[in-house]
Amino acid sequence: MGRGKRAEAKSVFADEYGLVVFDEEHSECEDRFYLLGISKDRILLVVPHNLRPKSNSKRKRAIQGAKMKKEIDFSNAIRNPYVDKTLKRQITINLSGNVIDYFKEMAESKGVPYQTLINIFLNDCVNKKLDIAVVESESIPT
Repeated sequence: MGRGKRAEAKSVFADEYGLVVFDEEHSECEDRFYLLGISKDRILLVVPHNLRPKSNSKRKRAIQGAKMKKEIDFSNAIRNPYVDKTLKRQITINLSGNVIDYFKEMAESKGVPYQTLINIFLNDCVNKKLDIAVVESESIPT
């Protein structure tokens, strides 16, 4: 498996909608699994893998040259457990100009990118479990 293909297969482990199923047929020596998911280049892949101990933690390893079944039943699959929920994801969000200006000014004075500052602020809200009062008003820009 070439370096590019390995990176492509590795990227599937970050797909939060991926599905994992146990590979009973090939698990005589070690537990093996199949992961069905979308790669970073938006390609649907099935990645055979196992878990290898590394110190006291477990790490996943795509199996190079693994023999795969022609058909894999994902009807009893579980959601991808390998996704790191703390990873940042790119989204599109509409913010008022005054909100963007506020964070840009503050970010400049602190020497950080404004998107990072917004992320820090929102993480603080999550960690403190802040509740937001939603007020309907014509004066609030949308």
